[in-house]
Amino acid sequence: MVLVPDTQQLFEAFAAGMRAVHGKLLVSGIPRMTRPRKRKNADNYSGFTVIDPGWN
Repeated sequence: MVLVPDTQQLFEAFAAGMRAVHGKLLVSGIPRMTRPRKRKNADNYSGFTVIDPGWN
């Protein structure tokens, strides 16, 4: 887990990179990214998940 003050800004940077390489935001398969959302069990922080080709 990485805590940052603005998850939206980080998400947009990652999404721009993915769109530049793949032409769209990939939400399934490998690689993929989920869209930011509130986390129920993390003190109500918002977050997103990135899975790279190495499954990291």
